[in-house]
Amino acid sequence: MTELKVFGLNKYESETYLTLLRIGLSTSPQISLKSGVPYGRIYTILFSLEEKGFVKVFEGKPKRFMTIEPRVILNRIIDEKMKEMIQFKEKTSKIIQVLEKIKKREFEKPLEKIQIIEGKKNYLNLSVKLHEEAKEEWRTIHRLPLYEPHLKAYKKAIERGIKIRILTCLTEENMNNLDVWKKTGAEIRHLDNISAHFTVIDNNKVVIRLSDEYIGGYVSLFIQSPALAKTLADHFDDLWKNAKKV
Repeated sequence: MTELKVFGLNKYESETYLTLLRIGLSTSPQISLKSGVPYGRIYTILFSLEEKGFVKVFEGKPKRFMTIEPRVILNRIIDEKMKEMIQFKEKTSKIIQVLEKIKKREFEKPLEKIQIIEGKKNYLNLSVKLHEEAKEEWRTIHRLPLYEPHLKAYKKAIERGIKIRILTCLTEENMNNLDVWKKTGAEIRHLDNISAHFTVIDNNKVVIRLSDEYIGGYVSLFIQSPALAKTLADHFDDLWKNAKKV
């Protein structure tokens, strides 16, 4: 049932939850057998569902598991998403105000303040250069791409003492990349849903990335603006507090 992906469940979590709905209070071996989820994964899946609020665990030998009423959990998730959207809308309004000020302001060298980068590889190469220039802190939201010069840039920056924090959405596609990124030494947390991808460097530079689904290509905006950087840094820090460690 792909519809449950909208509520933050991957394939195994969806199959496990739907099975529990059908069979009721059960043990992990029963759930694994009925759902087809490998027994070696079932405990991890069940406790992930508990953490997300879909399943209740009854202690004992053996532990037993039961679903939370669908109406209760899904309405709670909807309420949380609505709160997130309200917060995001407020943050976006502030960003719009800053961008409008930037647009009106006259720069002697405007291309040094705002730069448009087309293509994903060109963005990654810019990111490598910005890592070399970073002095203190790097906040970023991205999908954990595997591009060797990019990964090396992260490692070298961390070795120089740069504090790097990464927010990502752990889809099945990028779960395989997680171990590679952990080896860089960056702090990584995940959210079930991410609505924007951006990077803030040293509280004075920003890269905002727009991908295929919005504009039919990969375009990044490199903006040198302390005001915009502070607004996005504050938004990032709010997301970081609610994100889960990996």
